[in-house]
Amino acid sequence: MKVAVIGHRLVKVNVVVELAVSIEVGNLVEEGADRFCFAFGGTLTDICLDVIKKLKRRYDIKRVYYRAAYTDEKDAVADYVVSFFEKKHFDESVSKKGVDAVGKRYRFMIDDCDVLLTLYDPKREKSATAAAVAYARKKKKRIINVWDFI
Repeated sequence: MKVAVIGHRLVKVNVVVELAVSIEVGNLVEEGADRFCFAFGGTLTDICLDVIKKLKRRYDIKRVYYRAAYTDEKDAVADYVVSFFEKKHFDESVSKKGVDAVGKRYRFMIDDCDVLLTLYDPKREKSATAAAVAYARKKKKRIINVWDFI
C-alpha cells in the first residue's frame, strides 16, 4: 500500500502532534503500507520520516521522494534532499517551480497512492494542502487527517 504524505509546512509541533502522527503511521504500516511518498519538507514530513526511520528496523518500508524534473537548471537543494530517500520519482510533466507545479505533483502523488495521510487545518482553506485534500476526496481516496486527532 502506498501512502501520500501531504501537510501544511508549518504547524506547531508538540507531543500530541508527534504521538498522533506516530500512531497513524504505525497503524498504516500494520495494515500493509510499505511506501510513504513525500514531495516537500514540513512538520508532517519531518515527523513521518523520524517514525519511519524507527519502523524500518522491523518493516520493509520505502520512503519515496516525488519531485519535479527541472530540465533547464540544477536544483541543489532537491538533489540533497533526495539523498535521504530509498526511491525517487522525477515527474517529467512538472518542469517548473511554483504553485502550479506543487498542485500538479500533489495530484500525481494522490493518483499514484492508496491513502492520503495529511496534517490539514480546515481553517486554512486557501493552501496547497487544502487543494490536495479536496482532490483526494474527489478521487475517493482514503484520507487520514491527523488534525482530527489533536
